[in-house]
Amino acid sequence: MKKLEIERLSIEITRRCNMKCSHCMRGNARNTDINPAYITNILKHTQNIGYLNLTGGEPSMNVEAIRFVLNNLKRRKIPVGSFHIVT
Repeated sequence: MKKLEIERLSIEITRRCNMKCSHCMRGNARNTDINPAYITNILKHTQNIGYLNLTGGEPSMNVEAIRFVLNNLKRRKIPVGSFHIVT
C-alpha cells in the first residue's frame, strides 16, 4: 500500500477542558481522550505531513497524547512541515 502524503491533519486529542470560553464551538467539555490506536493507525500509513494541528478541548490536558504523537512521528521518521497546538 502506498503511504499517504497528508497536506493538513488535525487530531482532536481530548474533549477535556478546564475553561468555559463563551466563543467555544466544541460544546460542553467531556472526560474523553483519543485512543492511541487511532493515532498509530493513521501514522503507520503516512509518509509526510505538511501541517499538523493538535486540538481539543484543551490539548494540554492530554500531554501523554502529545508525547505519543511526537514520539511516533520521530520513530517512523515522518517529516512535518509545521506543527501547531490549539489551546
